[in-house]
Amino acid sequence: DAEPDLACVGTFVQAYLETAVVLGTPDPAEVDRLTTFAVDTLADEAVSGTDRAESLTMITSAAWLHTSGLFESELGAGTPDAYGRRRLTDGEAAAMIGGMLSDRGPNATSIYLYDNNLSGSDRWTDDAGPHLADIATAGLDGTIQDPTTAASLLRQYAFGLDGDREDEWIDYGTHSLGGQRRDRAEEWMADRLDRFFLEWFDVLDFESGFQDAPNKTTAWHADQPLHYQRSLDELRSYEGWNEPDGLMLFTDTIAKVVNDDTNVLHELLTTNTWYLPATGGSSDRSNRIFGLDTPIGATRAERWNTLPTTERAGLLTHPVWLAAHGDAFEDGPSLVHRGKWVRENLFCETVPPLELVTVQAMLLPTDGTESARQRIEASIESQAQCMGCHQYMNDLGKPFELYNHAGLVRVDDHGNAPDGSTQLLNAPDPALNRTYTDPMDFVGALADSEHVKRCFIRQTFRFFAGRDETMEDTCVLAEMETAYDDSGGSFVSMLEALATSDAMYYRTNEDEVLP
Repeated sequence: DAEPDLACVGTFVQAYLETAVVLGTPDPAEVDRLTTFAVDTLADEAVSGTDRAESLTMITSAAWLHTSGLFESELGAGTPDAYGRRRLTDGEAAAMIGGMLSDRGPNATSIYLYDNNLSGSDRWTDDAGPHLADIATAGLDGTIQDPTTAASLLRQYAFGLDGDREDEWIDYGTHSLGGQRRDRAEEWMADRLDRFFLEWFDVLDFESGFQDAPNKTTAWHADQPLHYQRSLDELRSYEGWNEPDGLMLFTDTIAKVVNDDTNVLHELLTTNTWYLPATGGSSDRSNRIFGLDTPIGATRAERWNTLPTTERAGLLTHPVWLAAHGDAFEDGPSLVHRGKWVRENLFCETVPPLELVTVQAMLLPTDGTESARQRIEASIESQAQCMGCHQYMNDLGKPFELYNHAGLVRVDDHGNAPDGSTQLLNAPDPALNRTYTDPMDFVGALADSEHVKRCFIRQTFRFFAGRDETMEDTCVLAEMETAYDDSGGSFVSMLEALATSDAMYYRTNEDEVLP
């Protein structure tokens, strides 16, 4: 209408805020302010000569400058209960569930891309409707408050199979519709699940890392080092004409475990069936980085490979993890970095920070005739002042000396047989304090440890709740463990228990706690 009445403007403002800016019921005061602004802007058309499109741009831009448009609320509403708790509103609850799955909230507009190289140029990153549409609907009709509904919606969007990998459209670019996206495994995870595993395994630095002479001490140590360096570098970067990079392959392997959703932690720490890059060109040695002497085919079936149980077991023996926590040089202190990760991420214990180190934190010089293990024993383990901290790392990292700094299996270690043995004396789980012959023996014990499982649950809580656990979270951690155990080790069942817990649905203001 040329001059819409107040009711028309109010209806537009209410609908726009509900469906495009604020999931749920917007603040009445914000509705009033935006309605007044909209009426004034429309009335100004006759004076300023602006058209309706310009007016609507002004009105909708103003909507996104509201507090609720800029910041996601999670303060709850209504009268606090006897414990000072306010339950999340319908919109807040939907945003919370959506936030466990994606950085883009429910009701966000799907991303549209135009590609003039495609015969069909109408392309969306997901359905051409609201992002996480069913969660958005549940937030608008209030059913998101029902635990069964919330759990079902989380599972619906958590993982799945997609041969076209539409979820990778943005990351891969428009030119790769028929290529690289479909070189990925068909198993996928929601963005935030993907991010959790990358951060927990702490492999994001893999892409910016460097390992000199990756083939050193391996069966191919006499082959051309430059080919191995290039193959490893290609795993560290993605270009439209290359294979999926190492982090993509790493997460595709994890996604299969999550899709199977059975004994997830155990499988993550023991599976030797990995998704690998196809081998291309005479100089490509990517297959050898994974210990394979024969090329890897280009089909999805050929990319899935089960590696020898005498060489690999789980993601901690994957070259991406080993290189991400490896030194730049083959005889460097890789075992320290790898052991530190185990202590902090599987035992949930803290290693004293480097700021407290009062001695020179360097290995003694070598002429190249000593292994990394020998260098560390001479430089660190003979020094009592060093072992105050290194006692918590070294023995946990020694099993991974079966692999070099780049994660390739050693066949010789400076004239010695590769040694992946270790003895644990100070693990928080007494059952783990024993001698281990190799990394497969070690990670198998970690996978069976109740303490490691509970640390994994705590790591999951911290990431998806966005904070550290407290004593008050004892019940929800127990509920997560029960859900995991009763479901046969389902990661998503554990997430459902967290998502529907009081810890996620309530917020507490200590000043409102009744005496």
